[in-house]
Amino acid sequence: MEDFNAVLSPSIDRNNNSQLQISETEIFLFLTSRELIDCYRTLYPESSNFIWQRDNSSAESYIDTIWMSEKWGEKIKSCYIDNLNLITESDHKLVELKIKRN
Repeated sequence: MEDFNAVLSPSIDRNNNSQLQISETEIFLFLTSRELIDCYRTLYPESSNFIWQRDNSSAESYIDTIWMSEKWGEKIKSCYIDNLNLITESDHKLVELKIKRN
């Protein structure tokens, strides 16, 4: 799991009126070239469910991700985003991944 402070697909992963439409960092090229997948995006490729939100809500983005080997993709049971603000007072939400046992 990682917070790269960058997004793979700005058009769906960022809500701050940014005109940037290309991947923001080469780390994503590295991850995908190693046949790794973003677990949440595998299940929800078009979702605009944001993980980080600025206090005044003017900027939101999907910057915390869980990556795993593509060959394990069929083992993903669920992956969802949970708001922990009342527990952690963080401006980030939790990405939770559940994997099938067999």
